[in-house]
Order: sequence, then C-alpha cells, then structure tokens
Amino acid sequence: MVWLEFILASGIVIFAGTKLAYVGDKIGEAMGWERSWVGLLLLSFSTSLPELFTSISATGVLHQPDLALGNNLGSVAFNLLIISVLDLMEKGSFTRRLNPKLILSGTFTLLIILVFTGFILHPLPWGFLGVGLDTFLIFILFLFAMRFTFLHQHKGISGNNSLPGNRGDGFLRWWVFYCFLALLILGGGLWLADVGERISELTGISRSFVGALFLAFATSLPELSATISCIRMGMPDMAVGNILGANLQNLAIPFYADIFFRSGYLLAFTSPVQIITLITGGVLTCILLLGIIYRSERHFLRMGWDSIFMILVYLGGMYLVFRNPGGR
Repeated sequence: MVWLEFILASGIVIFAGTKLAYVGDKIGEAMGWERSWVGLLLLSFSTSLPELFTSISATGVLHQPDLALGNNLGSVAFNLLIISVLDLMEKGSFTRRLNPKLILSGTFTLLIILVFTGFILHPLPWGFLGVGLDTFLIFILFLFAMRFTFLHQHKGISGNNSLPGNRGDGFLRWWVFYCFLALLILGGGLWLADVGERISELTGISRSFVGALFLAFATSLPELSATISCIRMGMPDMAVGNILGANLQNLAIPFYADIFFRSGYLLAFTSPVQIITLITGGVLTCILLLGIIYRSERHFLRMGWDSIFMILVYLGGMYLVFRNPGGR
C-alpha cells in the first residue's frame, strides 16, 4: 500500500506541476513579466510549498532539525540536478541558450549558501522570539535577492523574452487556476513526504541522508514536472528561473522552521554533515553559472559537459552524506 500511495501522490504532483507552467506563462503575459521572473517567483513559490510544510512539520511536530534542513538543502542540490534532465531533452548543451540575466539569481544563491555554511559552522547565540538571528539574517538576504533580481530583470525590458502586459479576458481565471494547482502540489507534496518518511524508517539510515536524498527527491517532484513542461513549451528561461527561485526559497525556509522549533535556535541543533549538502549545492550552482557564461556547444553522449560534471558532483556529495557518521 505504501508504494501505491507513492505512485498516486507522485501522479498528483506531476499533473499539477505540468499544468502550472502553462498557467504561469499566461499570468506572466498578463502582468508583462519576463519569463525568467515568472519562473523565479510564481512557479518556484508554488513548487516549494511541499518543502516549506515538510520542514515545518519536521521541526514543529517531529522535533528533527536535521530532517528539516536535509530536506531543504538536499532540494537545492537535487533541483540543480534537474538541469541534466533538461540537457537530455535538448540533445546538447542546454545552458548556452539561457538568458545571462539568470546569472544574478544564481550568484545570490551562491552567496546565501556561503553565509549559510558559515552559520552552521558557528551558529549565532542570539535571537528573538525563539528565532535565531542567523536564520533571520538569511531570510533578510533572501528578500533582498528577490527584490534586487526583480529590479534588474525589468530594467529596460526589450526583446522577445519579455512579455507584453495584457490584463484582459480571463486574467482572474488564471490566478484562480494557479491557486488551485498550488494547493494540489501542496497536498501531493505533503503526502509524498509522509510516504517517504515511512519508507525511510524501514532502512535505518541517517536523518540527514533521508532528508537530503529521499525527502528532497519527493518534495522536488513539482519543480521537476513544472521545469520539464517549460522546456516542452519552449521556455528555457522560465524553467531555470523556476529552479533558481525554488533554491532561493529553500534556503530561506529554515527561518520558518526555526519559528516552530521550540527546543532552541535551529542551527545550533544542526549536524555539521549538512555542510556537505550545502557545498554540493554551491558547487552545482557554480557549474551552472559557468555554463551560462561560457556557452560551450561541446557535448558528450547528447549532454553538455557542464551537466555531466553536475551529475558526478551530486552523486559524490550524496555519497559523502551517506558515509558521514555525523548525520546518523
């Protein structure tokens, strides 16, 4: 029965994520937003809902900070691995087609990863209202990144990558449809996380690894389905904008988890093994940025070399998390 539940929940998430890409494009067209911003904001927010509620549940109900952080930080790495799937669909180097404006959100992702790593190594002993100052500062940095990215991407909009605003017939209907799909993703994602936790209990492996691999995979299915749908619709900037936006939000989610964690400040109770997951996500982000900047057309077995390196880095990082006894 647990595997049947997994299949049903996955089906709900994949269906909603696929439709979400089309609906997001329609809303962006009505609002006059660039497609990269539609992915960075609309798609990433709704597809990150499972990670948000899974992490809150892990800290507020289960009192397991490593499970919560493993879920968020593991999702950062897994979301970037999705780009390798996109490369297979494109039959060649995928990153050379991307808008250079995406470099800014990728750079902010890397910056927050570095700050996050420092706070895990040395958690701040201060906070307020039960929330650690470290997770609060990360959340403020996230808000600044989103605001700065929006202003940058809408400065002097021109070209066919921008969408003319047209708040005409059906504008409200698209927003209602978007909210409905977001609720479907939320329900399916939470169901997936619950099923994944029940399956993982049978294996006896560390919570850090369970969060970084299994829960991260389960709660990242919305990003996967929405991103693949964007590619099929010929919108690569929206696809990668979704991935980078989801990663920024995953790095900010520990702030919400810290609010519900009543045993102290969240990062003070976090295993150092989470640093491996963070570094893995940071290296993968660097490879993506290099791919966008260098725009190489070289490929091997229908995949760009940047995607091949991303697969190897991800597998190596997950192996180190699995082998590290600190996460048990």
